[in-house]
Amino acid sequence: MKFLESLPKHNLIGKVFQKDEDILKEGDSTSDGICIVLKGSAKSDPSFKNPKSIQRVYTQGMIFGMSGLISKTSLETFQANENDTYIVFIKEEDFHKSLISDEKFLTGILQSSIDRLQRIPNSDLVQPEEPISLTDMFGEEGEKKFQSIRDKNLDLLTYLYNIRSRTVPPNDTIFKSNKLEDSDIYLLVQGSVHQYLGDPEDPKTHVPVIDLQPGALFGFLRKTENQGHYLNAKSGAAGANLVHLESDLLLKVSKLDSKLAWSILQNVILTVAVVERTMIKA
Repeated sequence: MKFLESLPKHNLIGKVFQKDEDILKEGDSTSDGICIVLKGSAKSDPSFKNPKSIQRVYTQGMIFGMSGLISKTSLETFQANENDTYIVFIKEEDFHKSLISDEKFLTGILQSSIDRLQRIPNSDLVQPEEPISLTDMFGEEGEKKFQSIRDKNLDLLTYLYNIRSRTVPPNDTIFKSNKLEDSDIYLLVQGSVHQYLGDPEDPKTHVPVIDLQPGALFGFLRKTENQGHYLNAKSGAAGANLVHLESDLLLKVSKLDSKLAWSILQNVILTVAVVERTMIKA
């Protein structure tokens, strides 16, 4: 694998863990980097609040702890799944350099990350306790990083020669959760987007989930069987200019521009982290 071969060996930290020993705990610093299993297997902590649908086992060659790409502290707990499990920690800058040198591996990670998000069962999703604020979750420094990701995402426009663009008037519907025919992913080019849920007791009442700014990719969560949208979306007070996308198109673009692929991957990892932290049933 080109990715593994390109890693700077002098920067790698390897550790051996015994069954059920913590590899990385929620709240721990992610300064050691991303984790890769070289021997044995690891698992997400079964005592963690997440349901079975997002608890996973990571076997030889698999990577975990990628929330370290968007957060200075771990958002989840991971443990060794068997004795003598050998884990190598890869610094973010080394992970980045090696990943973009292996187009096939980068595309595979992006595909698996999108699949992970789109396959969360509708039955496991709930309304967040309060509107999601990335600044509250990750701090001002985190928000600055996310702004740079959004800015880079706009480079997608360079590769979209036959753009399915759409201009949405102020405060108008983009998609609704009860319309299964729209399963697109969207890139917000200008304006703002407000995502919300309907109040179960009064569907006409909007329960705020998150507000999005230009450069955001959204529309990943599915209503049912990879169709439709779990959340509703409408334009903000100044309207919204959008581009319709598909997962396959994102993957094709990632093969053309590794730096853009890195940005898209971080966007997807951020979305996964936010959803699993705020919208999954305990």
